[in-house]
Amino acid sequence: HQLAWHYRHGIGCKKDYDESLRWIKKGSVLKCWCGEFDLGVAQFYGMGVPANEAKGLAMMEAAVEVPPGAFAGMLEISIETGRDQALNEIAEIYFKGHGKIAKDLVKSAVWYRKGAERGFPESQYCYALHLRNGWGLPADSVKAMEWMTTSAQNSCADALNDLGVANRDGAGVKADLKQALLYFQKAAAQKHGEGTRNLSAMYREGKGVPVAAMAVPLLRYLFYPMGR
Repeated sequence: HQLAWHYRHGIGCKKDYDESLRWIKKGSVLKCWCGEFDLGVAQFYGMGVPANEAKGLAMMEAAVEVPPGAFAGMLEISIETGRDQALNEIAEIYFKGHGKIAKDLVKSAVWYRKGAERGFPESQYCYALHLRNGWGLPADSVKAMEWMTTSAQNSCADALNDLGVANRDGAGVKADLKQALLYFQKAAAQKHGEGTRNLSAMYREGKGVPVAAMAVPLLRYLFYPMGR
């Protein structure tokens, strides 16, 4: 599975879809969900086989629904971590649309929720956005804030920045500049570009921090690598 992934993305080796497919097929012999998922990915993107998005996506969806328990110990833990990422990948396909697969916010909300309930921070963040904006399901600002907070507690930089904005502007929560500053600091520590810019602005404008304490942090964050 990992070798297939490296060949698929060209990490540590030359990108080679045929070689990736060869290792995918070897992995599928183990009858593990991740091997079947990778076969679906190959079919979806046309990696070593003719592309068939509908068939590939159906294979990916069926694979992630296979119950865990085929392996034991650390191997099972590693495989289940991959399942979280797989759920998020399916959700993203529906959220953005891809080729003949139309954008479908109802389905993206369903798949993001599956990942969110398993504790995957990125899925929790995206599901919170769906709830906040009413994408594919009724808008619910209370639940959106709960999921956004959970995602931030799990160190998702996007969620940390969003909560910083909410606390700074009093959007959905009572304005709290000190709390906003803390969220922006945590986002900036992960080199989150927008979080870093927001933090710099907080120091520059003296929001949430005593004026006497502004000088050194301001210089630090003005020249902090902007990251993504």
